[in-house]
Amino acid sequence: HEPGASWTCQACGGAAVTMPVLRRHATVGLANAIWNRASTSQMESIRRCPSCSRTLKTFEVEDRNGSTELDGCTACQFIWFDSTELNRLGIVLSDPTPDSKRRALAELEVLGQRERHRAAMKPADTILDLLSWI
Repeated sequence: HEPGASWTCQACGGAAVTMPVLRRHATVGLANAIWNRASTSQMESIRRCPSCSRTLKTFEVEDRNGSTELDGCTACQFIWFDSTELNRLGIVLSDPTPDSKRRALAELEVLGQRERHRAAMKPADTILDLLSWI
Protein backbone atom coordinates (compact mmCIF):
# COMPACT_ATOMS: atom_id res chain seq x y z
CA HIS A 1 0.00 0.00 0.00
CA GLU A 2 1.54 3.31 -1.12
CA PRO A 3 1.27 6.37 1.13
CA GLY A 4 -1.02 9.23 0.23
CA ALA A 5 -4.47 9.59 -1.23
CA SER A 6 -6.39 11.25 -4.00
CA TRP A 7 -10.08 11.83 -4.64
CA THR A 8 -11.84 12.83 -7.81
CA CYS A 9 -15.11 14.77 -7.73
CA GLN A 10 -17.61 13.03 -9.99
CA ALA A 11 -19.59 16.26 -10.40
CA CYS A 12 -16.84 18.62 -11.61
CA GLY A 13 -13.90 16.34 -12.46
CA GLY A 14 -11.60 18.12 -10.01
CA ALA A 15 -9.16 16.17 -7.84
CA ALA A 16 -7.78 16.48 -4.33
CA VAL A 17 -4.29 14.97 -4.21
CA THR A 18 -1.93 14.56 -1.26
CA MET A 19 1.68 15.60 -1.61
CA PRO A 20 3.01 12.00 -1.36
CA VAL A 21 0.88 11.07 -4.40
CA LEU A 22 1.82 14.28 -6.20
CA ARG A 23 5.53 13.61 -5.63
CA ARG A 24 5.17 10.20 -7.33
CA HIS A 25 3.44 11.65 -10.40
CA ALA A 26 4.98 15.12 -10.92
CA THR A 27 8.54 16.20 -11.53
CA VAL A 28 10.57 16.99 -8.42
CA GLY A 29 10.76 20.66 -9.41
CA LEU A 30 7.02 20.97 -9.94
CA ALA A 31 6.11 19.14 -6.73
CA ASN A 32 8.52 21.34 -4.75
CA ALA A 33 7.18 24.51 -6.36
CA ILE A 34 3.60 23.53 -5.57
CA TRP A 35 4.41 22.77 -1.93
CA ASN A 36 6.51 25.93 -1.48
CA ARG A 37 3.73 28.13 -2.92
CA ALA A 38 1.02 26.35 -0.89
CA SER A 39 2.93 26.62 2.38
CA THR A 40 3.65 30.35 1.98
CA SER A 41 0.30 31.51 0.59
CA GLN A 42 -1.84 33.89 2.65
CA MET A 43 -4.76 34.04 0.18
CA GLU A 44 -7.88 32.15 1.23
CA SER A 45 -9.80 30.03 -1.26
CA ILE A 46 -13.57 29.59 -1.55
CA ARG A 47 -12.98 25.83 -1.19
CA ARG A 48 -12.59 23.75 1.95
CA CYS A 49 -10.23 20.82 2.51
CA PRO A 50 -11.95 17.47 1.82
CA SER A 51 -10.17 16.02 4.85
CA CYS A 52 -10.25 18.60 7.67
CA SER A 53 -12.77 21.16 6.28
CA ARG A 54 -10.38 24.09 6.83
CA THR A 55 -10.38 26.86 4.25
CA LEU A 56 -7.83 26.11 1.52
CA LYS A 57 -5.11 28.59 0.54
CA THR A 58 -4.96 29.82 -3.06
CA PHE A 59 -1.63 30.15 -4.87
CA GLU A 60 -0.19 30.24 -8.40
CA VAL A 61 2.37 27.93 -9.96
CA GLU A 62 4.22 28.80 -13.14
CA ASP A 63 3.76 26.37 -16.02
CA ARG A 64 4.63 26.22 -19.71
CA ASN A 65 1.48 28.22 -20.56
CA GLY A 66 1.86 30.96 -17.95
CA SER A 67 0.55 30.16 -14.50
CA THR A 68 -2.03 27.92 -12.91
CA GLU A 69 -4.01 28.80 -9.79
CA LEU A 70 -4.28 25.96 -7.29
CA ASP A 71 -5.70 25.54 -3.79
CA GLY A 72 -4.04 23.67 -0.95
CA CYS A 73 -4.30 22.62 2.70
CA THR A 74 -0.90 22.58 4.37
CA ALA A 75 -2.28 20.85 7.48
CA CYS A 76 -3.41 17.80 5.46
CA GLN A 77 -0.98 18.29 2.56
CA PHE A 78 -3.86 18.23 0.06
CA ILE A 79 -3.72 20.12 -3.23
CA TRP A 80 -6.94 20.75 -5.19
CA PHE A 81 -6.78 20.61 -8.99
CA ASP A 82 -9.69 21.75 -11.16
CA SER A 83 -10.57 19.34 -13.96
CA THR A 84 -8.07 20.77 -16.48
CA GLU A 85 -5.20 21.70 -14.14
CA LEU A 86 -3.55 18.30 -13.79
CA ASN A 87 -3.34 18.01 -17.57
CA ARG A 88 -2.16 21.61 -17.95
CA LEU A 89 0.70 20.88 -15.52
CA GLY A 90 1.53 17.56 -17.21
CA ILE A 91 0.56 15.41 -14.22
CA VAL A 92 -1.01 12.01 -14.92
CA LEU A 93 -2.37 10.24 -11.85
CA SER A 94 -3.62 7.06 -13.53
CA ASP A 95 -1.52 3.91 -13.36
CA PRO A 96 -0.18 3.16 -16.87
CA THR A 97 -0.60 -0.57 -16.18
CA PRO A 98 -4.23 -1.44 -15.36
CA ASP A 99 -4.98 -4.29 -12.94
CA SER A 100 -6.04 -6.61 -15.76
CA LYS A 101 -2.69 -6.21 -17.52
CA ARG A 102 -0.75 -6.58 -14.27
CA ARG A 103 -2.68 -9.77 -13.49
CA ALA A 104 -2.03 -11.16 -16.99
CA LEU A 105 1.69 -10.40 -16.66
CA ALA A 106 1.79 -12.18 -13.29
CA GLU A 107 0.02 -15.23 -14.77
CA LEU A 108 2.55 -15.34 -17.64
CA GLU A 109 5.39 -15.20 -15.13
CA VAL A 110 3.91 -18.13 -13.17
CA LEU A 111 3.51 -20.16 -16.38
CA GLY A 112 7.10 -19.38 -17.33
CA GLN A 113 8.33 -20.54 -13.93
CA ARG A 114 6.39 -23.81 -14.30
CA GLU A 115 7.88 -24.42 -17.75
CA ARG A 116 11.41 -23.72 -16.51
CA HIS A 117 10.83 -26.09 -13.60
CA ARG A 118 9.56 -28.85 -15.92
CA ALA A 119 12.49 -28.37 -18.29
CA ALA A 120 14.94 -28.64 -15.40
CA MET A 121 13.48 -31.96 -14.25
CA LYS A 122 15.42 -34.94 -15.60
CA PRO A 123 13.05 -37.46 -17.23
CA ALA A 124 13.41 -41.10 -16.25
CA ASP A 125 15.75 -42.88 -18.65
CA THR A 126 14.04 -46.22 -18.53
CA ILE A 127 10.94 -47.92 -17.21
CA LEU A 128 13.13 -49.49 -14.54
CA ASP A 129 14.10 -46.00 -13.30
CA LEU A 130 10.41 -45.18 -13.01
CA LEU A 131 9.68 -48.40 -11.18
CA SER A 132 12.50 -47.77 -8.73
CA TRP A 133 10.57 -44.77 -7.45
CA ILE A 134 7.54 -46.89 -6.59
